[in-house]
Amino acid sequence: MHNMIVNEQVAALASGRIDVGFLVRPCDDSLTAPLPGVTTEAIARHPLIVALPRRHRLASRQRLTLAELAREPYILFKRATAPLFYDYVISLYQREALPLNVRHEADHPSTILGLVAAGIGLTLLPLSVDHRYSGVVFRTLAEAARLEIALAWRAHNDSALIQKFRQTIREAIKTGPRKNGRS
Repeated sequence: MHNMIVNEQVAALASGRIDVGFLVRPCDDSLTAPLPGVTTEAIARHPLIVALPRRHRLASRQRLTLAELAREPYILFKRATAPLFYDYVISLYQREALPLNVRHEADHPSTILGLVAAGIGLTLLPLSVDHRYSGVVFRTLAEAARLEIALAWRAHNDSALIQKFRQTIREAIKTGPRKNGRS
């Protein structure tokens, strides 16, 4: 198993270093170009949510719009770490002709949430990110912004093993986490 960003996974698939990858990408087809030689299958979709410092003036609201977030200090993933996510967030604001006041960039969700907890700014994250972070509240984003998790494999390699792996992932997603006392 390897931890790689999308571009690294696509290169590793093309070179045969990995057989399957998990890609996180916007659900907006205009931002998701086809990947040459790679087949993908969407397996989950997660809405984006707003992460704010607990004492932020908007923290009492349950649902927020991009217009309300415009001009607020923003913490963004580094483009080198998450290029599709970076471009997607930028495009959300651009489509609405809203300013995005990026104050900091970071390369890991825990770093971003630490900055949010410290009151440095706010951010958008997928709902799938762990919500147990002291000093941070999570709110619904009014706009329909979602990320998709997709399995990816070399187009010419749909072996029985790859097919079985895909089936196992589909079943695991349907049944959810195991109920053995741990989540």
